[in-house]
Amino acid sequence: MEDEELLERAFSEKRFVVTHDSDFGTLTVNEGKSCYGILYLRLKTLNPNFVIQVCKNFLQLNYEFTPGLIVVLENNRVRIREIK
Repeated sequence: MEDEELLERAFSEKRFVVTHDSDFGTLTVNEGKSCYGILYLRLKTLNPNFVIQVCKNFLQLNYEFTPGLIVVLENNRVRIREIK
């Protein structure tokens, strides 16, 4: 599935896209494509066990996901940006 198709489907189903591909941010921020939300994994390693641990740590923060957010998970920090 192409990136734009995936964004459209996630938007219609009210789902966040979980990705390590920065193109999704480009499509939403720079090109104005509709997006419910993005969880962007900007990690130094994509070892599955490490990715799972980072995601678990983030989810333990009990952050409320609201539509229109790009959440960037890095190795040691979280950045949250509203899509405008």
